[in-house]
Parts: sequence; structure tokens; C-alpha cells
Amino acid sequence: HDQLGGVLMAYSGEKVVGTNSRIIAMAGYVDVHVTLKALVFCPAVGAKLVGRVNKVGVDFIGLLVLDVFNASIAADQIREEFIHNPADPLSPGGCWESAVDGGEHRIGLGAEVVFTVRAVSEYDDVLHLIGSLAEEGTGEAGHVRDNTPAPPPHKSAKHKKDKGAK
Repeated sequence: HDQLGGVLMAYSGEKVVGTNSRIIAMAGYVDVHVTLKALVFCPAVGAKLVGRVNKVGVDFIGLLVLDVFNASIAADQIREEFIHNPADPLSPGGCWESAVDGGEHRIGLGAEVVFTVRAVSEYDDVLHLIGSLAEEGTGEAGHVRDNTPAPPPHKSAKHKKDKGAK
């Protein structure tokens, strides 16, 4: 939705504001001013999102983000360490496996995948995300979690007590 800057996912606390409204000619609805609290999905280019794989092909990975929004990752946006294995019995269409670790890092049907948003496309009011697995910190979510170094602990400032002047 252009005025919201994204897709409205949920809303609450709606209230009609004022007493004026207008009939939108030839559209069949009434324009009424309201206030509400809205949850809006507005993915940004460069953001990392998680999607569940719903289709695998020799030249792409298809995903659903939040079980609603389609995302696709073209083969040229998948790191070179991954090769397509068309003969995976657990994943129709095959899977993408890392050649670096003997296939332990595996992306197949049903896997949760962390990917980077390269582009956001909208056609006929349908949002589509174009993703990438070329960046560090992307891949099968469990593998990313287990192989990403933890951030350094937050150092809190130490304060000395002021003993006052003598």
C-alpha cells in the first residue's frame, strides 16, 4: 500500500476520526478518516529475512516469507560453494548442497533460509522479493546460527564513587 509504505498485515485500535466522509464516485466505497495501530511489512533492500523453501530448481530457490510473501533466489545469487543435487529423495526438485562441507550445509524443501533482500517487486498489488545467498550470514538458518560468531559482550562503563572533597 503506497500510503503505508508496505503491506498491511494487521491492525487494532481503530477509531473513526471526525464526522465527514465522502463517497468515491464509481468505486463503490466510502472514504472515512480513521486512526489505528498498524503492523506493516516493509522489507528493505539489504535487509536479511528468513523464508521457508517451497520450491527448488536447478536455477533457483523459491521461498515463502511469513508464510505469505513469495521470494526467489536465482542460481547466480547463490554462493559458488553450493551445487544443485537433483537426486535428493527428501526434496522434490533436489536441493542445494555445500561442496565445502560435504553437503552438511543443505538447502532443500521445507528448510528455513536466511537471505538478503536484493530487490522488492510489486506487480498487480502482489509483492515479490528477490533475494541473494551471496553474502556472509546467509544460508540454511540452523547452519547460519551455528556458524556465526557471537557478538562480543557489551562492556558496561564502570563508575567510581565520588568521595567528595576533603
